[in-house]
Amino acid sequence: MSGSGGDVARALKIRSAFEAVLQSVHANDAPAFRRSVKRFSKRELMELKDGYGRTILHHAAQHGHTSICETMLGDLGMDANVQDSTGEDTWTTMAELPLSFWPTSGETPLAMACATGHLETASLLISKGADVNLRREPDGTAPLHRAANSNKSVEV
Repeated sequence: MSGSGGDVARALKIRSAFEAVLQSVHANDAPAFRRSVKRFSKRELMELKDGYGRTILHHAAQHGHTSICETMLGDLGMDANVQDSTGEDTWTTMAELPLSFWPTSGETPLAMACATGHLETASLLISKGADVNLRREPDGTAPLHRAANSNKSVEV
């Protein structure tokens, strides 16, 4: 039993640290972001996901926080083409699966930036290797579709 208590404590510590990272991303607070990510390895940062399978890069791109995205892609080496788990409707018990088994056919950070009309962020993601043709399944939408359906004006 003592082992499981330690696991719970560790999980709560990780969750608290992840929430600090997310708060700094949402606030577009680059200094706080740099401090909060020091707790994690590069690999851990890619594996930290919210309930929709979105990474911190998804969150930064959705909010148009270009400088934080640049830090993630450059200094931290995050993958510009990471997909969240919103594209798979057959995986209803994701919470029971290890993160490595979560579906990877959902939204990309580029799609999130396009959907919210953040041209500068979208341009950065493309310059860092984001695939403009990577489609979300099962509906087959690509970032260009998201830009066209956005309520914001985005040049493509």
